[in-house]
Amino acid sequence: MCHGRQLNGAAQSEMPPSPAIAGAGFLRKWAGQTVAALFVIVRHTMPPDSPGTLTDQQSVDAIAHMLAVSGIPAGNRELPLDPGALATIMIEVERK
Repeated sequence: MCHGRQLNGAAQSEMPPSPAIAGAGFLRKWAGQTVAALFVIVRHTMPPDSPGTLTDQQSVDAIAHMLAVSGIPAGNRELPLDPGALATIMIEVERK
């Protein structure tokens, strides 16, 4: 809800503006970084009104959704909860 239905940022009158967490701009920002780096941000800063309350599973599930909405093809396995394994997964943007 905070980031909008399409995860493109929200600016609802009762809520502070939030950044896009999917799509081209999001992918440009995170291109070349690992999923582990994104995991740290999500896990420790979300939700803004109660940071750090998401579980590891909720954080990984949110990231999987962000990547799916951004058009990143799904792999053949779920994202792992292990930070070391997440550090081996790079966020890459296909250049057209």
